Amino acid sequence: MITSSSLSETIEGLSLGYRKGSARKEEEGTTTEKLLNDMQELLTLTDSDKLKELSLKNSGLLEQHDPNLAMFGNMPKGEIVALISSLLQSKFVKIELKKKYAKLLLDY
Repeated sequence: MITSSSLSETIEGLSLGYRKGSARKEEEGTTTEKLLNDMQELLTLTDSDKLKELSLKNSGLLEQHDPNLAMFGNMPKGEIVALISSLLQSKFVKIELKKKYAKLLLDY
């Protein structure tokens, strides 16, 4: 799973590499600058309260008895919560990334 810190390091590396090591330079406000800003917005999305709220909501639902959870076997409830929360966050972030990059590709 991509974490916000690894994504941040990647974006920072791309940003520094482009600005310092590239022979092709562009002024601020151009397409490359906009792409970097949009990528930074995605970083803030991964740390947003919306994702935390989803995790808490889903962990609350797991507190209730649900026979459908039998597929998890003897797995501790905490691990089930962590697994489902991470899957939901991952899927949510991937959908947002796809939407954002699709828009960027169309604008580019």
